[in-house]
Amino acid sequence: MLRKKRPTLAIDNALTDALQNDIKNGKYTLDDGVPLPLSKTDRSKIIYRKYEAESEMISDTKHKQWTETLVTHPKVAILGLEDRLLDDDVTGISTDDGIIMTFEGQPLQTVCIDSRTMRVLTEDQAELEEEATGQQFVRYTEWGFYLKEAKLTNGPEARQRLSETYEKQKNQEQAEMFSSMESFFSKLMTKLESDGKVINNTEDLAKNTGAIADPKMLMQELLQSHSPEQLKAMVELEEAENDVIEPLSKEELAEAKKEETSLNKMVEAGEVEELQSK
Repeated sequence: MLRKKRPTLAIDNALTDALQNDIKNGKYTLDDGVPLPLSKTDRSKIIYRKYEAESEMISDTKHKQWTETLVTHPKVAILGLEDRLLDDDVTGISTDDGIIMTFEGQPLQTVCIDSRTMRVLTEDQAELEEEATGQQFVRYTEWGFYLKEAKLTNGPEARQRLSETYEKQKNQEQAEMFSSMESFFSKLMTKLESDGKVINNTEDLAKNTGAIADPKMLMQELLQSHSPEQLKAMVELEEAENDVIEPLSKEELAEAKKEETSLNKMVEAGEVEELQSK
């Protein structure tokens, strides 16, 4: 039976009265993050380790300072929720907690890693095995990462609002498209009926072998043979063809009348012919 992994550190995400006052006074905002109190003991625990090869042939980095910012980690939990189960039965902070953690790495020691067994050996152990087997181990710097800072944000709420806004916008666009399609199909059926392509009368249907008995079949055929993008284009084309030119305003009509009168006077005076002959 596999034992459930236990977190190394549990932090309190409850906002104290002092922090709430700081938020009200504008010192901190949940958008930028409110720093959670961490004790000296909290900051002194090694949460996780990383190994950086000292050989440039293996690693292209050589850190002098190493910090990482994470929003999830299985070894840091919320105080009181250390035993909750997340994905893969691992306890810890998840993205839904809205906590941004900054970890600071410190070089601890030089170690060797046996690439065959993935054992981590101290230098003394590695030297003994190297002498006995003649195998050379690669040296690594072991870094220990401590929790330097933890900030509480409104990330989950903001993500939920963004998701709701996107869903609302998508539903609105779909509703508008279906409304346009309904109008398009209505106009299409009216045109087909006027052209005699759709006949609901049984007697007339017998005389017209090319007629469509059930309008719904036509709609189903269109939906099956055209993608939503094609149907949308058909709707937009239909709307563009049926666009009505807006009438001229009184001012525009007066200006047009004035230009017409002026042109007529020029024709009567022969000025138009004289201009054309030059």
